[in-house]
This record gives sequence, C-alpha cells and structure tokens, in this order.
Amino acid sequence: MSVTTADVLELFSTVVTPETLQGIDPDQPLLTQGVDSLALTSLAVALQREFSIELTIADAITLRTVNDIVCFINSKVQ
Repeated sequence: MSVTTADVLELFSTVVTPETLQGIDPDQPLLTQGVDSLALTSLAVALQREFSIELTIADAITLRTVNDIVCFINSKVQ
C-alpha cells in the first residue's frame, strides 16, 4: 500500500478548516500555511490510527510538509 498526498490531505480535512485545506501546498512548511500545533497534534493521532504506525514526538517535529508526512508513512508501512 502506498500513501499519497491526497490520502494525507483527506485526513487534514478532519482537523483544519476548508479554507486552510484548500491553501495547503504539499511542499511548503505547514506552520507557515495556517496549520497550528493543535491541528498537527490531531493529525498525528489520525495518522497513527489510519495507518497503524507509531509517530513519536521526535518524528512529528521533523515532518514539516505534507510530502514529508507522505514519505514518512510510506517508509513505515512497507
């Protein structure tokens, strides 16, 4: 199973406003795009549940963009 940008953005739709979601560039840091730390924490929980992965605080700190998240998940589910 390969996780895509669309898969991660679908999970984002549960933790950010539609306006924020529409403006997300997968290559840009999330914190500069209106995604706050609370949304990122909620996303981390959703990612762990959806993909049955472990996501440590150290991991979460290094995942700055949607594409970083996609690569991380794909490295864990293979």
